[in-house]
Amino acid sequence: MTEAAQKAGIPLVYVNRRPSDLPTGVPYVGSDSLYAGTVEMEKLAELAGGKGNVVILIGDPANEAAVQRTKGCKDVVAKNPGMKVIKEQAGNWYREEGLAIMENWLQSGDQIDVVCANNDEMALGAIQALKNANMLDKVLVGGVDATADALAAMKAGELEVTVFQ
Repeated sequence: MTEAAQKAGIPLVYVNRRPSDLPTGVPYVGSDSLYAGTVEMEKLAELAGGKGNVVILIGDPANEAAVQRTKGCKDVVAKNPGMKVIKEQAGNWYREEGLAIMENWLQSGDQIDVVCANNDEMALGAIQALKNANMLDKVLVGGVDATADALAAMKAGELEVTVFQ
């Protein structure tokens, strides 16, 4: 698409979704997903006292936002010697996939202390799985987007953090 527009002399601006091969001179207007993943995990790490097992719910792994938010999460975990990422899986931005993945992780018997989700929908799915297992009070959950449902979950004391993006 970029090449075709450039060959035709059509000005091009990418908005919201940054391609991985953005050519020099083609502007991108959108959020900084690395920053979103970083500040999400920084707050979760603070709330966890810099300790615990972290799981990451990844959006679409081919999407720049998922890659960068996951990197931000992992970068913060790496700065906290008492924390480690024990599981990560793509939930493709869907609440029901976040729910199913979290159910499977809980059944594994591994200690999970923090859920760093790439978006609020997957975080809300994880919260539902934790509620179903009577474990929500033992696990910190974060997301990105500051959706209405996520803000309501924060108000209810179920979601610890969301990043407005």
